[in-house]
Amino acid sequence: NVASNAGGGVFLNSTGSTYDLTQVSNPYFGLNALRDYGFTSILVTLPIVAITQRKMPADIAASNFNDATVKASYRALIDQVVPYLNSNVKYVSLGNEVDSYFATHASEVSQFKELIEDARTYLKSIKPDIKVGVTTTFEGASSTQVSAVASLNQNMDVIMMTYYPIGSGFVARDPSTVQADMQSMVNLAGGKPIVMQEWGYPSSTVLSGSQQKQADFVSNTFTSWKSFGSEKFPFISFFKRREWTSAYCAAITSQTAGQSFYEFMCSLGLLNNDGSAKSAYQTLASQIAALGT
Repeated sequence: NVASNAGGGVFLNSTGSTYDLTQVSNPYFGLNALRDYGFTSILVTLPIVAITQRKMPADIAASNFNDATVKASYRALIDQVVPYLNSNVKYVSLGNEVDSYFATHASEVSQFKELIEDARTYLKSIKPDIKVGVTTTFEGASSTQVSAVASLNQNMDVIMMTYYPIGSGFVARDPSTVQADMQSMVNLAGGKPIVMQEWGYPSSTVLSGSQQKQADFVSNTFTSWKSFGSEKFPFISFFKRREWTSAYCAAITSQTAGQSFYEFMCSLGLLNNDGSAKSAYQTLASQIAALGT
């Protein structure tokens, strides 16, 4: 399958009564456009929590996640997005790397669980074939917040994660780690399908990466994926296709070239910003061609 990642709508005003649905409705990169481009498996994220932040209207920003008004507001957002969920949208995530937020808000996990389970039930009452989950990092699921992540995943349809094999300071681990890490994911999933919202490797030599290591990461991914099968890993989205500009990297990281977060964010692409292919892109193209699909 051809896979794609898409962002979800977010509230615009302080009362949550109007919406920015650009990411799902745009005629050039919205959900119907992705379908028409040939993407047969699309993941949409509706993040009420994204990484370390709440993404909520101002009037409920400080409310408990399980407050009735918050639940109603989230359902209202789902109502706005549902008309754009075409048949190629296979997955919806109800949060992005949420373990990053709960690392410092552990007391709110049970409230959030109640909210996303309510949202899942509501969404599936309208779109029963869509698989619903909540995205965490692989590190959170496997080491730093195992019990919290397991609790959030308990009643979800699929296990959703992001994966970057890095250590302290964003330093890249050896690409051979893929096989063992995928086995860990299978063990954590408890039989549920594993949906990888993001899957990437930095090529920056500052972070002990390289173009060759990034290419090896791609190659190892396909070797390992074939051993586990598409039933266990039905969706893997490589992040990202093309490098951002140095100015944009600086803006989103508040760092400059040579600093770790900048180097990480600015070297994940499989294409350079000018569109020229890195070794990993050529490897990806070869691996896809070998699948015959």
